[in-house]
Amino acid sequence: MSATDLHRTIEAVWRIESARVIAGLTRLTRDVGLAEDLAQEALAAALEQGPQSGVPDNPAAWLTATAKRSAIDLFRRNAVAKRKHEELEPANSKPSNKPRPTLQKKNTFSLMCGTPTQRRKDGGLLRCS
Repeated sequence: MSATDLHRTIEAVWRIESARVIAGLTRLTRDVGLAEDLAQEALAAALEQGPQSGVPDNPAAWLTATAKRSAIDLFRRNAVAKRKHEELEPANSKPSNKPRPTLQKKNTFSLMCGTPTQRRKDGGLLRCS
């Protein structure tokens, strides 16, 4: 079978079986958009692998199985990523509702100039230069 005949066969199977494949994937993923993406990836895999392996005995089942395996792999990757993110977040990293302490004028001056005792005669603070 030539590559052109193989592609025509796979495309014909796709036209006939795509609705069933997407419906089955939608039940698995509960997301129509994701199901369509997975089905399209399975079709692309069939078109790539077809010249080497030929048309399977049941191409619709092959497309469905390939797409379901991709969905399961995606779910596993997402679960691992979520678990890793949770492990990296320390338990105490949640923001608290406590107000942050503010610096007093004395401490602010101390941080800016080095000593809180440098005052002008009128009581104001000296400028740092």
